[in-house]
Amino acid sequence: MVCPVKRGNGQRVGTVPYGYDLADDGTTLIPNESEQAVIAGIRAWRAAGRTLERIAADLTARGVPTKTGKSTAWTHRAVARIVRR
Repeated sequence: MVCPVKRGNGQRVGTVPYGYDLADDGTTLIPNESEQAVIAGIRAWRAAGRTLERIAADLTARGVPTKTGKSTAWTHRAVARIVRR
């Protein structure tokens, strides 16, 4: 179960979401400016009618790194999670 109090206070619940980094205290989330810019682009593309699959393909083609860097390919599921937040 996700702790709404912690999330509401800007603290980490589970993994660190795309667009944020973990502060030195190990609890507080701080915005990652470059990832926040990617999120803004994703939202703009979605508002313009692009599909989640197309956005994922574009991010992959542009070489935008994923949060973990374990994969160079974006998935439509990852894009959907970002859009939902």
